[in-house]
Amino acid sequence: MHPAEIQAALKVAGYSQSALADEVGVRPSAVSMVINGRSRSTQIEERIAAITGYALAELWPVWHGDAKPLVLTDEERTLVLRYRELAPWQREQVLPVMRTMLSDAYAIASRGAQHQPKPDPTVAAGSNASTGGKSTVVTARGRGSRAAGRDYIEREKPKRIERGKPKKPK
Repeated sequence: MHPAEIQAALKVAGYSQSALADEVGVRPSAVSMVINGRSRSTQIEERIAAITGYALAELWPVWHGDAKPLVLTDEERTLVLRYRELAPWQREQVLPVMRTMLSDAYAIASRGAQHQPKPDPTVAAGSNASTGGKSTVVTARGRGSRAAGRDYIEREKPKRIERGKPKKPK
């Protein structure tokens, strides 16, 4: 379930994040982090499920459901990351084209195997020359608490250069 839907369900039940935090005995930021998938707390998750009437698997299917990890090839991962780097107005232009291409691909696939091109015997099925056929398994848990609820792994940000205190001139 999307974090906004969880927050809306709490409001419908007459709870705010602050009220829930007081009831559970944690800070409101802890409740927010759980709702937004940035951290985990069994106590908070179970209390939200009890208040909203939703099962844990409905609220957080990746953590409590049968969600399988998303497997992306390196090429697919690169495409996703490049899409995420686009400005919002560029995404609005790209999405209709992508939807059309996908619906065309589904239409071709639904016609049957007789219309599908035969695989090239020189290329191994599912292989990727640049990675030696390896796929990147992307789990919802990601790396660290900031990626707890994501179903992808973002590239790492460059490390900050530590600078010492400025020296006083003599």
